[in-house]
Amino acid sequence: MRYFITGSPGVGKSTIGKLLVEKGGRFIDVDHEPGLAHWYNKGSGQMLPRQNTPSTKWYNEHDWNWDRERLKALLSEDRGQNVFVCGITSNQTDSLDLFDKVFLLQARVGELRDRM
Repeated sequence: MRYFITGSPGVGKSTIGKLLVEKGGRFIDVDHEPGLAHWYNKGSGQMLPRQNTPSTKWYNEHDWNWDRERLKALLSEDRGQNVFVCGITSNQTDSLDLFDKVFLLQARVGELRDRM
């Protein structure tokens, strides 16, 4: 099975993914899987490296998008095991069809503040 676990930053996606792997399966962290997701300028569509200390203005002008074809390739390597993809991207709704189940993690604002 292919599972996508998403939610706002700090909600626990990576933590849940790592715990699920202990039960058997493969964990793909969208933020750390080489070649899967990149920053793109919203106006030009140009792929860019992330700035060291991005400003709110920079974030407003860029999207964190995954490459659907790279994601498909990673999912095809499942070798019959459960695959847990954890993360959030601006274009994730375009690829939900690649997953058997999708989970949205949520937390109260106070909890998120405490975690950050």
